[in-house]
Amino acid sequence: MPVNQRGITSETCRAWQLGHAVVWNKLLKQRMQAIAFPWIDGDAVNAIQYRFTQTGLVKKARFGQKAGSDRHLFGLHLLQGNETLVLVEGELNAVSIWQSCQHVDVLSWGPQANMARPSVAQTAAKIASRYQRILLWADEFTASYRALSALHEHDLVVDEAVITASPDGCDANDLLLRGELGEFLGTMF
Repeated sequence: MPVNQRGITSETCRAWQLGHAVVWNKLLKQRMQAIAFPWIDGDAVNAIQYRFTQTGLVKKARFGQKAGSDRHLFGLHLLQGNETLVLVEGELNAVSIWQSCQHVDVLSWGPQANMARPSVAQTAAKIASRYQRILLWADEFTASYRALSALHEHDLVVDEAVITASPDGCDANDLLLRGELGEFLGTMF
């Protein structure tokens, strides 16, 4: 699953500073090729998430991270102050949305459970309150709702908040590959 096979352009790879690495897969106990997703905040790289490129891996075996990584929000370095913020589950989904719809800002909280971390929810709520509207998108409605609830626990104030889930099991990257991501996002705001 190299990024170009996932519809991600070279320009997008450069903007998000995506890389390639051969790293140890702890679950499979072998070195494997992976896409490297750096979690950048200002001038610091706080985490590196790996997505192994071999096809047919079970979900737990598809991901890894650099030791010492502290994942809060992915995409902070690309915020432009647009009217709409999309908060999404999964780094590849954030990259896909940004590529397809650059008139919105995009952040990812990474895996579903990460938004439940108080420090992540607090930071996301603070950032989201700067926007007129936010869209929360997870694979399942219940996860999107839990993310919104976590933001409200940290006093999120925003004019409009919409939650959605991946339609027919297709996440943002799947929709990008099908040429339907821009249209789907257009129905959200």
